[in-house]
Amino acid sequence: MKLHYSKILLFSIPLNILVTSSHAHNKNKPSITSHHTPRYTSRVLSELASIGATALYTLCQWQTKAIAAATEYALAEGAAVGKNIGDTLGKKGVISGLQYFDVDVFFPKIFNSIGNAIPYYDAKTIGAAIAEEHAQNCALVSTNVGAKCYPFEVNLGIREALTFEQTGPPASGHIRELIKGIVGDVKKAADARTAELLF
Repeated sequence: MKLHYSKILLFSIPLNILVTSSHAHNKNKPSITSHHTPRYTSRVLSELASIGATALYTLCQWQTKAIAAATEYALAEGAAVGKNIGDTLGKKGVISGLQYFDVDVFFPKIFNSIGNAIPYYDAKTIGAAIAEEHAQNCALVSTNVGAKCYPFEVNLGIREALTFEQTGPPASGHIRELIKGIVGDVKKAADARTAELLF
């Protein structure tokens, strides 16, 4: 098949129009425009990787120390809160134990000072104060005040409930031993509760 040059020329002209029209609205000169996108390489912080690793290591060390300090602080705060709760429970326990024996009725001044002026766990001071107050107010059986102490002594087991005769040990020693037992039991329970709150 033969092709005439005129057909070739007719066919090539529209291609030429397309080629020249593609550059018509482009402001870049085709002779100086590169055909690939350039890759920019910055040389400003090429050692950033080593600095980053050092900073990361330092931050990791600080984080470990910060966690240790926060843990220590939390344990100290927890111990303080646990001790406060244990002291509150201990005070309530001693007060309820003394109320059982009517100490609040017969010796209100001493009873109200427990937990405020006298620590709840100081069995020696509590027992001595109650025994001393008992000796001053209740030792005189012939007086009306002494007779008012009979119900207290019956509760302690020192006197018989019907005859009010002394059947138990002397009041001074018995009061101290009784208070020592109450405070000791309550202190153990309060310490156990404090330890339970800590762990």
